[in-house]
Amino acid sequence: MPCTRHRVFLATLIVAAKYLNDSSPKNKNWVHYARLFELPEVNLMEKQLLYLLNYDLRFDEDEALKYFAPFLP
Repeated sequence: MPCTRHRVFLATLIVAAKYLNDSSPKNKNWVHYARLFELPEVNLMEKQLLYLLNYDLRFDEDEALKYFAPFLP
């Protein structure tokens, strides 16, 4: 699919916003911001990403340092 990277990016952005913020935009607002997808599609993308991550969004400092090392001074 040509828009796969957009789907992954949007789903990641939605899940991260909901995980990190007490108050984040609802999926209907993400549809308005993204303008590429309909609400059922956005809901499905979020569910699929969470399923692929086994609903486990936690990570520790060592894991973060391992993956972000190339970006740190």
